[in-house]
Amino acid sequence: MAHQSQTEYGALRRAAKKAAMFALAAVVAVFQMATMALGQNTPNPGYVGSTSEEYPPIVCPRNSYAYALSCSGDNCDNVGVECHYSGNDSAAIFDPSYNPVRWVGETFTAPPVSEENGGMACPYAPSALVGIGCSGSRCDNVTLICVHINTVAGPMNCVRTPWFSEEPPGYGSLYQVDIRLLPTGLHCRGKYCDDMSLEGCIYFGAPQNQETIPRID
Repeated sequence: MAHQSQTEYGALRRAAKKAAMFALAAVVAVFQMATMALGQNTPNPGYVGSTSEEYPPIVCPRNSYAYALSCSGDNCDNVGVECHYSGNDSAAIFDPSYNPVRWVGETFTAPPVSEENGGMACPYAPSALVGIGCSGSRCDNVTLICVHINTVAGPMNCVRTPWFSEEPPGYGSLYQVDIRLLPTGLHCRGKYCDDMSLEGCIYFGAPQNQETIPRID
């Protein structure tokens, strides 16, 4: 009897292990299908490069956003851009009723940020920051490259990263503040816009499942 019980126990363990493996495979398959359906079957773009007044602007790949900026050179002469998909996209993978945040139309520029005006947000909300351009000595004037997004409400609960410059750590990231944020603006202070602070906001309006939304000009 004891031998039979051990045999039955072993069979049950093997069956349970097999069932768990099938369940895990099913979860992985669903996750892969969902990410492919969202067009997110590739990793986040990550760092896409830096720019200064001598070079063209840096723009994130479509449907990703400028979640982090970095500085190098005297007075933050070179500004680097790190791009990520919206944190909301993860929610959309597991909840089909929740649509991912997407670009609407083409990019546009906002007035430049410098120490004279202190800061600027992307206009025509709902909109988000997707790139950076430079003009003036040592990137004194930083142009925001923005895009409309498919949310139904304007930004709320806006916060900023700590000030950063070329000194360590040399970057500011909204992911370190709150993954729900979308980058919406930039602030600067000091000579040649030496210190920067990235601004992000939470959009409480659920994204719409469409590619065209009227602009609010």
